[in-house]
Order: sequence, then structure tokens, then C-alpha cells
Amino acid sequence: MSLKHIILTLITATLLIPDIVLAGDIIVICNKSVAESTVGKQDLKNIYMGKKTTWNDNKKIVFVVQDNSNVNEQFLSTYINKSSAQYSSYWKEKVFTGQGTPPKSLASDKEIIQFVTQTDGAIGYVSSGDGLDNLKKLTIE
Repeated sequence: MSLKHIILTLITATLLIPDIVLAGDIIVICNKSVAESTVGKQDLKNIYMGKKTTWNDNKKIVFVVQDNSNVNEQFLSTYINKSSAQYSSYWKEKVFTGQGTPPKSLASDKEIIQFVTQTDGAIGYVSSGDGLDNLKKLTIE
């Protein structure tokens, strides 16, 4: 293996590390009224695509996203398999065809935490564990 190839490999790996670390920092949260403590990755995707609209106890799911942020990009990439542009286009089409209402979009972890705390059946995601005392952290399976 040439020195040039080793250096290129190290540079590529270094550029990917922040995204990997950030993915591990995403915390999916829900209102304490939600009975579930775990959610499957496919169910999480279905929630954020508007295909799963109720929890297992038939309580309405209210999902919220973060405005254009690193945590939003990482969440969409990791769990929804879409970029923010693709996700936005998906919801524009759903609205245009009368098949759905896009999720509420908030600007920060603090706003997400406040909304999810105050909204029965709500689910959201944040980048840190600060201020989550009145919420449930969902385990993603």
C-alpha cells in the first residue's frame, strides 16, 4: 500500500468521524403519556413519513422535526434514509395531493423538548440529553 493511499484513507476516515459521532448523539424522545419505551427503526420511519399515525394504545402520534440543522440531517439520514431536501419534497407532494400534513418544524433542541413535554402523544429528537427529566427516551430497535 502506498503512502499516498494510506494518507487518502486517513483523510477520508477523519472526515466521516464527526457524522458517526453525531449519529450516536441523537436521542429520540416522547411525551410521558406514550406507553412505548422502544420503537423499531421501521416504525420510526413510518411515523416520520406520516404512515403510522397512532401509538399501540391508539393514542394519536404528533411528530415534530428540527429546522435545518445538523441533528435534523443526521436523523433523516440515519432513520428515514432521506436528505432534508428529499424529506421536504416528500411532504410537499403529500400536501399537494391532499394526503397529509407536514410535521411541525422547530428551531432547537430546547423548542423540541418544550413541545414534546407539553403535547400528548408527541415524539421528537434532540442532540443532547440535557433537560429531558419530564420526557421519555425511546430506545430504537
